[in-house]
Amino acid sequence: MSRDSPPLPDATPYKPTTIFDPDTHPRQMEQDLLPGSLYIAISIPLPIFQGRATHTYAPSLPKGVHYANYELGTAYGEYGEEFHWDLYWHRGPGVGKMYRLRQLSRQPVEYEYDSVQVQDVRRLAQLVGLVRVIHVPEHVAPYMERYLDWLAAASAPHARRTYVWAAMAYGRARRHLARTQGITDHTFNQFDIGRFTAELLGFAYDNVPAAMAGAVPRPVMQSWLGVSVLMLSNDDVVATRRARDELMRKAKESGYQPTTCWYE
Repeated sequence: MSRDSPPLPDATPYKPTTIFDPDTHPRQMEQDLLPGSLYIAISIPLPIFQGRATHTYAPSLPKGVHYANYELGTAYGEYGEEFHWDLYWHRGPGVGKMYRLRQLSRQPVEYEYDSVQVQDVRRLAQLVGLVRVIHVPEHVAPYMERYLDWLAAASAPHARRTYVWAAMAYGRARRHLARTQGITDHTFNQFDIGRFTAELLGFAYDNVPAAMAGAVPRPVMQSWLGVSVLMLSNDDVVATRRARDELMRKAKESGYQPTTCWYE
């Protein structure tokens, strides 16, 4: 390049239009938490964090694992939970609410539910990171929080494992949001819980060493399989519909069919 050559334009982030795959889709890391957002909070179980139980975490997402069965395996005790999964609702700068299950010393496994107000969540000791799965406009946020208050408490008595509880709460909240806002969720029927699980676990494995070392603030990521409800201009609506139609056309041509589904 000569000295007088014009500067190159900034590189546009690569955003695949195909069905999410952890091998092709880069992580969507974020600098800050968004008000009116639901996050899945991934933490190190207290016995492991305190050194009372030994566990070796995979350095990255293992290849060849059938993640479609992960939620059922954890639900019925076939897999031990390497992480603890909570829900975090972010209200605004530095303030939010954590919906939690705490394991009791009983067999079979039982949990005690509570919700607590949290400040500066990204500095919590056991936290590995936060994954944003729902974002709503300001006028919808109070309604969404009231629904989460009810949903988290109502589903907790039936919880077998924290991962299943958190993932299913996201699924129910997503469907409820679509119904109440009159939105057609064109992607929900193609939602693949195995791919979602792989996305969350890959993020957790990569960031657990830093969490164990006490590095703060903890990282934040937007899920490729999350949803965001925004107020769009007419031009944005047209562009969004075109992008949706193109995605559905490519999925149909590729013959892709979801291999897993939400179990309720």
